[in-house]
Amino acid sequence: MNNTIRNDFPYPVAKVYLKTINAEEPIEKFTMIGYLFEITLKYASAISISEYLSGVQRDETINRILSGISRPSLGKWAEFMRETLKFNRAAGRTLFSDSYFKRNADFKKMILAVNKMNEQLNPDKPQVVSTLSPEFFANTFVSYRNKTKGHGAIQKADCQKINDILLEGVEEFILSFEEFVKYAPAYISKIEVGKGEEFIFTLQKLSGTDMVRATFSTTEKLKSMGKGHICLCEKTEGGLKPILSLHPIFIFIEDKEEVYVLNESETSRMEYLCYHKGGKDAIYSPDELKEDFVEKFGDIIKIDGSKSKPVETKQPAAARDYTPPKEEKKPIPAIAVIGTSAGFVLILVVVYFLLLKGDGSSPTADKEGLKTDSSGVVKQDTPPAEQQTSTDTKPAAVKETESIKNQDDKKDGKTAKPGEVENTYVDQPDTPPVAAGKPDDYLDYSELKMAPTFQGSVRLKAYINESGKAEKTEILSGIDSRFDNAASGAVKQMKFTPATKDGKKVKSTIIISVPFKGQR
Repeated sequence: MNNTIRNDFPYPVAKVYLKTINAEEPIEKFTMIGYLFEITLKYASAISISEYLSGVQRDETINRILSGISRPSLGKWAEFMRETLKFNRAAGRTLFSDSYFKRNADFKKMILAVNKMNEQLNPDKPQVVSTLSPEFFANTFVSYRNKTKGHGAIQKADCQKINDILLEGVEEFILSFEEFVKYAPAYISKIEVGKGEEFIFTLQKLSGTDMVRATFSTTEKLKSMGKGHICLCEKTEGGLKPILSLHPIFIFIEDKEEVYVLNESETSRMEYLCYHKGGKDAIYSPDELKEDFVEKFGDIIKIDGSKSKPVETKQPAAARDYTPPKEEKKPIPAIAVIGTSAGFVLILVVVYFLLLKGDGSSPTADKEGLKTDSSGVVKQDTPPAEQQTSTDTKPAAVKETESIKNQDDKKDGKTAKPGEVENTYVDQPDTPPVAAGKPDDYLDYSELKMAPTFQGSVRLKAYINESGKAEKTEILSGIDSRFDNAASGAVKQMKFTPATKDGKKVKSTIIISVPFKGQR
């Protein structure tokens, strides 16, 4: 494990890196290496795109490229990065150095990975390189990813041969972005105005695999920085100073306490993805961010020289696809109207006669709250089940994971009972719950296979009742099911001094971080 990536690089990159390192099954590890590359490329692209949008100058070609930003493929992210970075460097306004485009023979691990990918795809005539740039590595990896998915999915034996080489290549690709450490990402949870008319930013620093609370004060009104934004921060003597908003490309979901990034969607809706999450928590499809997209991208999207127009000002294409074309109305002959009406009345009389003589159907049944359909089947007169709408756009695999997770939640007692009120847990008690010991005292390491150098932590929310017992837990950021379950089990065995409100013991919650270390 590279501890620099684990501890100092941006939170979304570090979290995926940790999960990649801990993956044991070859195909799973291969998949996570691909995710690690994707989140790194997207993070770099988000910075470069935001730099372009923060400036005044515009370029027709780049505007046309960015018109696909709401549903970008992996290849598009590589194009976003290449074109916006070239423009920003020419305009003299970018945080990135020119190393992204510079070929270098010292990138030994990326060179080995590229040659191995070429060999696997073209064993007869593989292309061999002796020097490359990070951009070249990115383009090669994108092509390799596209050819090893779907029908060309890689096999387990091939994964075992290439996984270590690919991982080291992606590690070197990540480390080539020195700017990732020089400028730290942070989430703006609150902006207040102090007594001296200064702006006070409450931040959550998003470096490494943990989130750290921080504050920054300034009399300067920071442009385009808003509450709820993930931003890039400059490290100053006064603390982390927000300098560039990455919203809404990267977003922070407060109730999930996680970072999500814009992802390619299979539908007309925008989709966000958390690469280190699984199941229903991995995908997020917000409607409330459309206005944010209009604000950030609306003034620059031009296609074929047309006038600027905001994104989503018209109905989405998918909605228009389901609108039937209008047909020219023609007058209906009077004879047809009379004939149709008579036929309809006759049908009603026949149906009514059949229902009266149907098996078991009677007016008495209707009085008892039952009704009959046209086939004579008696049905309970209750509200129909909620229908599934077209807004459910999650892949089948995600739906299956959700079903399994819901069943597990019921077994663990996480599902709320009928009539249970979630807000019985006091959000801001006078005194918070206090743990009487440490989670480590209750951890069972017998079934946790960890390398000597392994380090990781599971962050969870514990729901503490008036007796000081954790009734249930919710994983906020985990490692994998083994460690997540171990952490949850340990916290449920702990004892707490319950929270108090107005002198009485009350239910409340507490955030706990459970560390795991291989050297024991």
